[in-house]
Formats: sequence, structure tokens, C-alpha cells
Amino acid sequence: MTLSDTIIDFLQNKVVLNTINVVGWPVYTSRNLCFRAGDTVFKVLGVSTEDTPLKSLCGEESVYDLAKPNLDYSALIYYYTELRGEVRRKIVELAVEKKLMPKLANGYQYSEKLTALHNAIMSTFDWEEKIESGGVPETTEQIELLKQYQSSVKKLDELRKTYGLDEGDIEIFKTYFSIVRESKPLDEVKSDLVRYDDFISVLFRAEFGGTEFNRNIVEELIQGGKDIKIHYIDDVFASCSFLDIKNAFGLRGSKGARAEMTWAIVVNKTDKKIIVVFRGTSDLKEIIVDLSWNMTDCEFPGFTSIDNTDDKKTFGRVNSGFYEYLFGETDPQSNGSTKSKAEEIIGRLRADFFEKDEFDGYDLVITGHSLGGALSTLFTLRCAALDEPLPNVTNVSVASPFVGNQEFRENFRDLEMQGKIRHLRLSNYEDVVPWGWPFTIDLLDRECYKHVGMNIRLYDGNQISTPNYLRFYPKLNAPINSLRNTIQNSVLSWNLSGFPRFHQANEYYQRLHHERTKEQLSKITLGHLYGDKNITGWP
Repeated sequence: MTLSDTIIDFLQNKVVLNTINVVGWPVYTSRNLCFRAGDTVFKVLGVSTEDTPLKSLCGEESVYDLAKPNLDYSALIYYYTELRGEVRRKIVELAVEKKLMPKLANGYQYSEKLTALHNAIMSTFDWEEKIESGGVPETTEQIELLKQYQSSVKKLDELRKTYGLDEGDIEIFKTYFSIVRESKPLDEVKSDLVRYDDFISVLFRAEFGGTEFNRNIVEELIQGGKDIKIHYIDDVFASCSFLDIKNAFGLRGSKGARAEMTWAIVVNKTDKKIIVVFRGTSDLKEIIVDLSWNMTDCEFPGFTSIDNTDDKKTFGRVNSGFYEYLFGETDPQSNGSTKSKAEEIIGRLRADFFEKDEFDGYDLVITGHSLGGALSTLFTLRCAALDEPLPNVTNVSVASPFVGNQEFRENFRDLEMQGKIRHLRLSNYEDVVPWGWPFTIDLLDRECYKHVGMNIRLYDGNQISTPNYLRFYPKLNAPINSLRNTIQNSVLSWNLSGFPRFHQANEYYQRLHHERTKEQLSKITLGHLYGDKNITGWP
């Protein structure tokens, strides 16, 4: 066992965790039994508290099959973008050492020389891919591709000599630039995680599931030969983890508290799905966003340009930090645009996929964990609210904090009733984040937050005093149902001694994959839950 593995095992020490559980067992067991007794009372009063297993899913994905891959994407984006961020930092450090750029850059902005080297190396990669996918090398087209490849190699070698680099330097740069490519099949992502995992700090690996967990989720995603590819990933203006103090405060060339949102688009051609994944809290800027508890108007569309005077529509009020992070003006991009991240994603979804005949029949799925879950919910409403040429949206949020107020909930529910949105909201029992701080901190004008979507709350399947899962929904015109939701999801369900463990993606993974939980969630579908009037109260 390596020193890194030893440190990770210590930080995830099962003995310590089990000791905490044993000490608190009488209190937690008594509380859990009271909750179960209360749910029995609500069942007698006519509240729908249990789901009937379906004999046939009629071709629809089960809740488990919907939740599993999206939880995997939501977990993977933390680990993969951390690796990419560390590699991007190594690129800059090597470029400084080789005098390709000044010592301190603004974030990870490449110099003119480094940009030229990057473009030359990427050109060789592109021609290599075209040759490999072109078939028999004797064809005229393949001969021409080979000539173009040889030309790109020659130009790269000329650049190497101009910059005073040796062939070993070029190989290192090639390795680094290969890792941070924007588009990449998941099997290559897995290869990167296996080969370069040590680039990621031990603390980060311990906090975000560890090496084995993150390799396993990639393996599970591509199991059976699924054709899944990261189409685009936006993390250039992100920072590495706040666990690196120098990096968090921008002392190692990162943007620190000025970092921007991280997201990716994944294409699953096997299952015909386009998945937008939002990363949760990882850097200092995202901690600042998390601590923004006041509300602002939820206006769509988001910022596009200073000159844009188009009317905006309001859809309630939402967390001001979440809204600004997703819909506010950004720093100038490489093309000079300061368009909000949300509107940039909308543009990419339309241009790259849903305005092309090739992607007819593809589903749109939006997902994320923690802060990423909140951003996914906000973005889901944006996709459905303005009659964009996009398909109906499925939102799978994991461990999401509150997003908006009652008016936001009503607007969201209206689109659910129209079939434009289906939202599976996963939460863990005893995870404080989904229920931590249900109102704004403005004492003179306090506003209350409300959750949205079909909530599946996961329990530790090994406890005899709890179920495997419970389902909640803000049923229309149902005060007794609302009372049940309030009691079951109150501060009484918190377990502060379990934070952050109960909030981590790997804990969600373990609960979702518990044998009995998996069995039960494999026999219900999201469509069936939404179609049950006893759950939704819809006419």
C-alpha cells in the first residue's frame, strides 16, 4: 500500500465512523422509529407514502436506471476536472520553465508561443484521428490524409527548434495537451484517470471518493461497449480544489475567487441521450456562491450582451448566488464574448445537436451534485420555459440545496404538468445540505425556499429502523401531504456528525446500490410516479 493510499484510508477511517454511529445509535434509532410511526399515521390519513411495484415498465427506464448513470456523471466531473486543472497548471509551469511565457499568468491563459505550440500539437492529433478512422491506407483519400499528417509533424518540429525545445519536451507537452482535450471518449477518460491519478492531491482523492471509486464509475458507464463521449467541457476558467490553499486564493496562477462555473456536455449515442453535467462545489468561488442565501428575480433569458434590450420573463425568485453564477455576465472568453454560461449552453445544445437531423429522437438530460444539482434545476427551467427548439427535459439532481421560492415552484410545476419537465431529485436521509437553511437571511424581508421535483430520499439500507427509500412530492392542494413533507424533512432529520460524509457522491452511490434499494427502485419509473394523481394531485 502506498503512502497516498494509507492517508486516504485514514481520512476515510471506518473505525472512526463506526464509533460515531455506535455512540449515536440509541438517539438515531429512536428518532427513526418515530418517523416511521408518523408515516404510518399519514398513510391512515390518506397520504400516498408507498409506491406499488410495476409488473412491467413498458419500455420506460426505471428510477434506478435513470439515477445510476447521472449520479456517476455528477461524481466523475469533480475528479476529472481536478485532474485537468492540475495538468493545466503543469503546462503553465513547464511553459514558464522553457521560457514560452512569463512567470505569472492570469489564470491559465496561454501566451502566444504556448498557444502556437498547443495548436501545432493538436493539429497532429487531429490528423492522426482522421487517418485511424479512414479505413484502408491505399486509398487516395488516405494518402492525402497521410500527407497532411506529415506536414503537421514537420511544422511542429520547426516550432520545436524555433523555441529551443528538445523532443522530450514535446512528448511531455503532447501528454499534457492530450489530457486536457475538450472532446474525448469515456474509455480515454478512464485511461487518463488510471495513468495520471497521482497528479491529483491525496486530500482531494479522499474527499471525493478515492481512486478506485472514480475508476469504477467510468467503467460502469462504458460497460457493454456503450458509445459515450465528452463532447465539450468548460473548465478553463475554473480553479482546482479549495483543498489546495494556495490554489484556492489564486497564488498558483489560478483564478481563485474569480473562477467561473464548470460544466460539460456528454453524448451517449447508444442510449440516444445528450447530458449536461454541472460540477458542484470544488473551488473557493463555489463556496462563496453556496453562502449566498438571499434571493433575486429569476429572469430568463440570462445575460447575452450589454446591447441586448430584449424583454425578460420572470419565473419567481431564486438563490442570488446560483442565479448570478449561471445567468450572469462572465469574463471575456477567447472570442471576446461575456455571455452567461446558461445562454452559451443553450446555444451549443441547439447548434451542435437539436437543430441537426442526426440527433432527432435524442433525449435531453440535465444533472449535477450539490451546487451542481441546484444549477441543473435552474437550467432545466430555462430550457423548458422559453419554447426553445429543445426536447422535453429530464432533470436528475443529486443532493441539491434549495433553489427558489413558492412562485418558482409553481412555475416549475406548471411545466411538469405540461410534460416539459421531469425532475428526479435524489437526497440522502441525514444529509443537511438539501434542507440546510430554508429561508433568506434578510431579517426585514425574509423569504422562504421551496423544493421542486419528485424527491427520492435514500436511507442506509443496513439500518433496521429505516426504510430503503421514501418518496416526496409537493402535491397540489394537499395540506396534509405538505405537513408530512415538512415533518419528515425538518431539522429533526439532520445528523451534523455525518457531514460531509452523508453529502458525498460516494455515499449516495452506496445507498443507491444497496441490494434492496436497487431492487425496489428498479420496479418503478419516473413517468409512473408523475402519472399517479395520488402523488401529484394534478387534475
